[in-house]
Amino acid sequence: MKKVDVNRQLLKVMALLISTTLWFYVLSGEPIEKNISLSLTYINPTGLAVSKPGPENLKIKLSGPRVLLSNFQKRPPKVYVDLSKSSKRRKTIRIKTNELSIPLPFGVEIMDINPLDFKVQLERKIKKRVPMKLVLLGELDKDLKLVTKKMEPEEVMISGPHSIIKTIAQLKTHPIDLGQLQGSGEREVLIDNLDPRVNLDFEGTLKLHYDIRPNKANLTLKKIKIRFLSSKGKIHSKMQYASIDVLIPKEMESRLTEKNIKVIAEIPDKARGSVWVPLKADLPDGVHMVKINPERINVVVP
Repeated sequence: MKKVDVNRQLLKVMALLISTTLWFYVLSGEPIEKNISLSLTYINPTGLAVSKPGPENLKIKLSGPRVLLSNFQKRPPKVYVDLSKSSKRRKTIRIKTNELSIPLPFGVEIMDINPLDFKVQLERKIKKRVPMKLVLLGELDKDLKLVTKKMEPEEVMISGPHSIIKTIAQLKTHPIDLGQLQGSGEREVLIDNLDPRVNLDFEGTLKLHYDIRPNKANLTLKKIKIRFLSSKGKIHSKMQYASIDVLIPKEMESRLTEKNIKVIAEIPDKARGSVWVPLKADLPDGVHMVKINPERINVVVP
């Protein structure tokens, strides 16, 4: 048993010697120079915001072993510009980049840094609620119309430097192509050209709720079996079939089958006894519903 323990200790010593030798081999190699760009993250003081920011990146020239510089470039550290301790009376702060904390591997040193210094201008931070303006591009087919369009939320809270926020009356969405919308549903939207000095104080996703319908129908789909979606077991209803008035291109009529046309009655989980539920139609792309008949049915939930 003692012999086994001795062998283990010898193996540990040998592993340590080998790793130490390799490390000194890496450090003793011919140093190289490499230019690397590091992103800057600003920490603002409470109640103040940056109106004229400094650079987004810091360019540094490093010297050291090739392996270490290569690893450093693949996983560059975050460099923070801490303005949190600045006095509220100071509107302009000068930052000396050689005083920033840049974590470097042992054996690597900074040969040059650009810029050597820069200035950051601060202002009083304010908040403001502004409306969202939906921007739509293109046109719908002449047989279609946009019945409803609504942003969620309709207003958002923004914050930032006083001189910037006071000029913003609304935020515009990134343009949405009407040709890409079909039927009714929702779509995630982005804000277009938001000033980087402005913060959006909103957690969640901006959405567009829309409803596109045809002006008139050119086909009626009759006797479509209603599918009941429920977690309560068998659902009873006197109404088992529905019809759908649709607008459909002539070339698609032959491709309509029972498999790609669905009428759905979704039963709420809390429903009990006799309740009325709306009917929904699930149709192939390119087929637009004008009306479903009936629009709702009475069901009995056990």
